[in-house]
Amino acid sequence: MVDKIEEKTTKFENGVKITWDQHGNMFVSMPVNNIPKKQFDDWVKQCNREYSGKRWDMIMADHLKARAYDALLMTMPEEKDNVEEIDSNPLGLMNGGK
Repeated sequence: MVDKIEEKTTKFENGVKITWDQHGNMFVSMPVNNIPKKQFDDWVKQCNREYSGKRWDMIMADHLKARAYDALLMTMPEEKDNVEEIDSNPLGLMNGGK
């Protein structure tokens, strides 16, 4: 006789749906609301083209790229414009007679 494994299959927590498979692996499903249809269609086309429709892979890749970009910006020194200041008062007429 085979013992039945009692397993949780679904739980809702903090607005997400948590499920477990028969091996105990946990998965999270989260709704995303109010995306403009055209933007979503464009996103899905790109996802299908570049990630074979694997949405999580695209989301994670975009997240990693954004973090790398932010890190790059943090390491770059601020560049000051090398514009020479133009003396707008060459004759000293606007300095109150000093």
